Amino acid sequence: MLYKFAGQDGITAIISNRTLKFATLESFNDPFEFHSGLIEKSVTLEHWLKIHISRFGRELTEEEIKVFTDIWTNNKHKIAETINKVLKIRYDDTRMCCFSYNKNNLLMWGYYTENHKGACLMFDKEKLISKFIGDCLVGDVKYQDVIAPKSISDEGLVALDDLCLTKSKDWAHEDEFRIVIGSNPEEFQEYPPDALIGVVFGDKSTKEFKTKIKEILKNKKWTWVKTYEMKISDTKFELEEVQL
Repeated sequence: MLYKFAGQDGITAIISNRTLKFATLESFNDPFEFHSGLIEKSVTLEHWLKIHISRFGRELTEEEIKVFTDIWTNNKHKIAETINKVLKIRYDDTRMCCFSYNKNNLLMWGYYTENHKGACLMFDKEKLISKFIGDCLVGDVKYQDVIAPKSISDEGLVALDDLCLTKSKDWAHEDEFRIVIGSNPEEFQEYPPDALIGVVFGDKSTKEFKTKIKEILKNKKWTWVKTYEMKISDTKFELEEVQL
């Protein structure tokens, strides 16, 4: 199960329009998003030669190996500059939509739902990502203490993927899952209607807001979507879910 937290306007738009917003990296609240230090700005000689083998579609001759080895030796700084340019393009052209595996986290409700006035949407993970698998990156965020660069030569696309899926341990409470789309996609992407299976209203959600969302679900005939609300526990610093 995946959970999407949002304020009242955001929840209304997601359900009414059947779309999810994919935000630019620039708009995220973590300055370490897509940190370039997570990638080594170099390629090994072996990788460099493999690139040209792939270009030519055949093995290189001894003379060609010598030529490309000389180019690699004398132009390492230019290779690093090229990698930086590619990363900048990827940064500008990438959009992400974020979810959590945890619907009970007090901080998440405080950060993203207008102080518990909004809601949390429940999505079936497999049904949701079926729309995106193949065309984009989907995965769990990894949390770590240090910025540990990975080599494109050694780890290939995994190194590039980790740019979007690595954050500081300070964010570990978000228990995050991401859908990442490159190539400058549309800001709003449709999701399969049966992927939405529940709406959990915040403890401070108004009666008017709850009625409005229930009416939208009714008009869409999304009878499978269950509604719940969070209540403050009387005995623990926790939220308790109650079905409506």
